[in-house]
Amino acid sequence: MLRCRVDMIFVNMGSTISQMSWVCISSNQQYLVRPPS
Repeated sequence: MLRCRVDMIFVNMGSTISQMSWVCISSNQQYLVRPPS
């Protein structure tokens, strides 16, 4: 079963930048899918 949720990902590049990203979890593996910039 594949479960996806949207999380706030914080990236530190001089200043803290937050962006929406998909986090998909399948079995025991976790995938981080970032939206196109």
